[in-house]
Amino acid sequence: MPASPAMTRTENVTLAQAPLRLSGQRIMGRLWPRFTRALIETRRSRAVILNYHEVGDSLYGLAPERFAVQMQFLADHAKVVSLENLLAGKWSDGQSPLLCALTFDDGYAGVHDNALPILKRHGFPATVYLTTDAIQEVENVPSDLFKGLDPGQRMLSWRQIHRLVEGGFTLGSHLCQHLDLSRLSPAEGWHQLASSRKVIEKYVGSPCIHLAYPWGRFSLRSIDWVRAAGYQRAVTVLHRGLPRRFDPYRVPRLSISKDYTAQDFEAVVRGDWDYLAFLQLLRRPVTRLWRPRYDDGREQGTVR
Repeated sequence: MPASPAMTRTENVTLAQAPLRLSGQRIMGRLWPRFTRALIETRRSRAVILNYHEVGDSLYGLAPERFAVQMQFLADHAKVVSLENLLAGKWSDGQSPLLCALTFDDGYAGVHDNALPILKRHGFPATVYLTTDAIQEVENVPSDLFKGLDPGQRMLSWRQIHRLVEGGFTLGSHLCQHLDLSRLSPAEGWHQLASSRKVIEKYVGSPCIHLAYPWGRFSLRSIDWVRAAGYQRAVTVLHRGLPRRFDPYRVPRLSISKDYTAQDFEAVVRGDWDYLAFLQLLRRPVTRLWRPRYDDGREQGTVR
């Protein structure tokens, strides 16, 4: 069944869509550092995790040319490390003021076809989170067959995923299907977490410890499921840099829109747009931020 437009990443996650909204973000991005410079301790380095989806010449994809420009900026101004090394603190910040890890959600074929050659050119590692029901052995199946994924895309195949691993990628789960984990029953939530992890481990022969919440949505109860299912890291879409102390099951990331210019991208990774985290949190009542309300009447929340 085709994906419902109301459930695509475009409407639910990416903040910068309309030109007017993007213009407002740029204005705030120029003002925000003036307000925060005197209030925030100057740190020796800044650590960020970037969140991408498709890289390709499609309606929802980030143009490969723009992606190449962004990776060149990181090559010139940052130290790019694996997500696991960044979260484990296995890096030295003595030389670079900007530390960065790269992630890709959903599992679109453009990550192999377009992103991988650019990343290999710079020797950059990355992590891709797979919606495992949409991944076939050889065929690149259409994303339109699965709810919640961006329409009009091709999904990765396991053959391509093996090439990604050979090229420096780590694999993580994005559940079996692109579903809101915070609204699933315990039985369905456990199935999505455990089955997707089992499939990934079967194909790559190594433990899968990374998870990305679809749409960044989770609940206190679902965090317990994630931990019990054997995952050690879970990433959200809360727009902020990685703090010195963080919850490994609520890791923030900076979502990179296909509409960002090179100047927008530089401002995002510098931290000029970190105010977006406050706007995300304001979208939910403060008293319900971390207390979920399920469909059965219990409380629910999200970091989006």
